[in-house]
Amino acid sequence: MIYLAFSFFFLLSAHAIEMTKDVFCLDQKIVQLKQTEQNFRVQGLVPNQALLGAVSRLIEEFHVQGPLVLHFTNEVGPRKVWSLALSKEKHIYFAKNAVDLLLGLELERIASEVCRPEWTGKKTFEVVYTNTVLEQFLRHTGSKESLAKVLEEKTGWSLRSLPSEIHFEQEQEFRTEELITIIKQLVDLPASVFKQMKLKKVTRWRHGAPLPIPEAKAIYFEKEQKIIYGDGALMDESADMFGEGTVLHELGHAYWFGVKTDLKEKFTNLSWIKSKDSWVMKNDSGVGFVTSYAMTSPEEDFADHFSAYVNRPEWLKRKALKKHEFFHSAVFSDSTYFTTVAKNAKVTIDSPIPDTKDPWLLGDLAQSYKVTTVVLDPKTKVAEINVEISGAVDDISGIAPTLFTYEHVENDNFKIFVHLVPELQADGSSTLKAKVLTDPKKLAPGQYRPNTLNLEDKAGNNQFYNTKALANLELPGFLSLNQIEKDVLDPYQIKIEQAPVIQGYPGLMVTLPIPLRENLESIHLNWEFKDLEGKTVNVCRNDRRLSKNEIPCFIGQEIGKPIKIQSYFYKEYPSSLVKLASMSLRYKASETATKTDHDFIIPVNVSNASATITTGNSILQRLDLDVNKMKLSAVSQPNEEGGDQNIQVMVPLQNRPAGKFNLLTTIRSPTGKQILHIVRENSPNEKYEMVNIDGVEFVKFLVALKKNPEDGEYMLEGFELKTDYDRPRNPYLPLDHNGLSVNKIKLIERGIRKSFTITDDKITQLH
Repeated sequence: MIYLAFSFFFLLSAHAIEMTKDVFCLDQKIVQLKQTEQNFRVQGLVPNQALLGAVSRLIEEFHVQGPLVLHFTNEVGPRKVWSLALSKEKHIYFAKNAVDLLLGLELERIASEVCRPEWTGKKTFEVVYTNTVLEQFLRHTGSKESLAKVLEEKTGWSLRSLPSEIHFEQEQEFRTEELITIIKQLVDLPASVFKQMKLKKVTRWRHGAPLPIPEAKAIYFEKEQKIIYGDGALMDESADMFGEGTVLHELGHAYWFGVKTDLKEKFTNLSWIKSKDSWVMKNDSGVGFVTSYAMTSPEEDFADHFSAYVNRPEWLKRKALKKHEFFHSAVFSDSTYFTTVAKNAKVTIDSPIPDTKDPWLLGDLAQSYKVTTVVLDPKTKVAEINVEISGAVDDISGIAPTLFTYEHVENDNFKIFVHLVPELQADGSSTLKAKVLTDPKKLAPGQYRPNTLNLEDKAGNNQFYNTKALANLELPGFLSLNQIEKDVLDPYQIKIEQAPVIQGYPGLMVTLPIPLRENLESIHLNWEFKDLEGKTVNVCRNDRRLSKNEIPCFIGQEIGKPIKIQSYFYKEYPSSLVKLASMSLRYKASETATKTDHDFIIPVNVSNASATITTGNSILQRLDLDVNKMKLSAVSQPNEEGGDQNIQVMVPLQNRPAGKFNLLTTIRSPTGKQILHIVRENSPNEKYEMVNIDGVEFVKFLVALKKNPEDGEYMLEGFELKTDYDRPRNPYLPLDHNGLSVNKIKLIERGIRKSFTITDDKITQLH
């Protein structure tokens, strides 16, 4: 049984649950007994006892090390729990609205009704709560060791393969942030769902390295009952804070293989029919899918919608209502989810003509689609590709340009990107047209399959069209699909030495036991930082044309000799042990071989692939945002999206001396669309201003909404704030890509509605 921090609440997670009055009221007495001070002291306002009890249990359950000073404040905002480094003690602050949607308050309300001698009968109660305090508290106090121990004990999972098992050398420990993300998803799921999962291992792939399926973010292995998560799931996914959607997607796979065939068939029959020995989609238009990836198979369909039911419920209702109803009735029968956020992180848009209707095609895609390929020059094999899709219709906002791609059937390194531009026709429909000139030195010849068409309108609504039935594109050329033979890497022969410190920037010289080839284009070195629990990447390009002030990345470019690289790190980083985790060598195409990537993973225990960089700093200075003082408002004025509705964001910028800001803002619409906006300090054409209000410096900018946006409440989902440090110009160093300075600030909360029944009758078994 998974119950984690709220151990006494585990009964509430049971499926179709009934509990006796005696059991429920006894649990409430245990709660009160637990509310004794442990290794912490309280300052500020008098805390709510239910909140203090929840925090006390978290400290006990996750073995949080003190001493802690808990401050209860009058602040209100999306940051319910935060910390400040004021002394040797850990100072943890709680907002006044930390009790909003707190489960303990809901249970106190029920207890006041039923825990009386005269109460009899049977009654079903609904509780509404979030686990936000749990998540935010652990992000400031949890240690990697205690989190991993609790997760393994409560789930029975292994978090690393055994040395004798496959993938052991390609795996590493989870970071603290990643363990909390996984725990948060589990405590939000009903125990009945967890119990059905076929899952024994959940492991972390090496930093920077592609998974066994290269384009995957994570993989579920049915035979081993194992999930592997990679960087794409947990580090690189900007539109999904902390990778929660991908974590849930893989848990959905584990559930799929743990349930009976009849439930699988019930779900599959919503969108698929059996044709001979395979499943094909009932409707080629893609109606009823939240993503194009869900259209690849019934199993991926289930996993994507399992994730959406929990993580993007409004979007699931909008795009696939029948599947939302299926998950509510057949999987999550006592739990529903909704999206919420503090008042100062949401704003209402009054849209005169809201467009929530998806665009569509008048006819079948196969009949609407035309493609021609013409070789313009038989000598160079340069070809012109013309793509046309007719009969696209949107009767409110109009059809928008869209990106369409083709992928080589044998080597997915080769893709053709087609930008389809709409042309309005006399009958009111649009024809999407594109013309592409191919470069035979960059693309291999052969068959290219068309990927899913994502038809969009100018309001941001979209519809997916499955293109599996369309004919492949034939591309002539002279390149062979022969790949360069991959060199064998002995990681124990890697040599790392200190490079000269230049203007305070520490560097390393890396010798790789791999011969330098003429067509080597670049090398990506993925470094793991021990002290920061993060990674950054050095990109070294094999370009012999250097300016007089530029320090070369490649040292001694003699063909056939071991590759030697010189890499420098930002002086703003703390002194730390760094490990070479993985690397990718990228080769240009030639007349005899295709463009190729060779990936190598360096096992964790290879000591010669690590070194210490010394900067003199003990911590990394990062910018931060005071989101509790954030101000949102609706502004009407024409924008670059073709609309006139905007959301103005004003948020205080903290720790200003750290560097320049690079701010990604994600906003969620009333039906769950994600709207992204980037602001970079001192970048050309960036529209923002700095405003000083009572000594507080705000960054102020507009997020443009598309034409005829949805009407209703928009929520600010979160920020990714990157601190850009100054790059040295004289000399110009081969610096890393500064992947360590991102500060993730999650504002959105996952609300949970759960029902259970209390009876004064004795029952012999809990389900």
